[in-house]
Amino acid sequence: MKKFFKNLKLKYKSNLLVKLAKARKENKYLKEKLAEEVIERRKIIDEITKKEEKIRELSLEARKNEKVLCEQ
Repeated sequence: MKKFFKNLKLKYKSNLLVKLAKARKENKYLKEKLAEEVIERRKIIDEITKKEEKIRELSLEARKNEKVLCEQ
C-alpha cells in the first residue's frame, strides 16, 4: 500500500512538473510575442511623431508664406 501511494505521489509530482514546464514555455512565448508587439507599436508611434513634426514644419512655412503675401 505504501508503494502505491509513493508511486501515486511521484506521478502527481511529475504531472505538476510537466504542467509547470509547459506554463514556463508558454510564458516565454507570450513574453516574446509581447516584446514584438511593443516594438511594432513603438515604430508606429515614431512614424506618427515624424509626421506630426512634418505637419508643424509645413504649417510654419505656410504662415511665413501667408505673411509675405499679406505684406505684398
